[in-house]
Amino acid sequence: MGVRKTLLVIDNCEHVIDAEAAMVEAILRSCPNVSVLSTSSELLRIEGEFAYHVPPIR
Repeated sequence: MGVRKTLLVIDNCEHVIDAEAAMVEAILRSCPNVSVLSTSSELLRIEGEFAYHVPPIR
């Protein structure tokens, strides 16, 4: 197992939110050096999730 850190970016995923949540949980369980940045109007509702609300650009 390496020590390299990886950032996985998943954009615009609200239409597949349940599948994404399951995939992200599996990745985080098996790859401790991976962080995930997900953009969506929906929360993943998984353990350890941190949400940051970004208002729309006007």
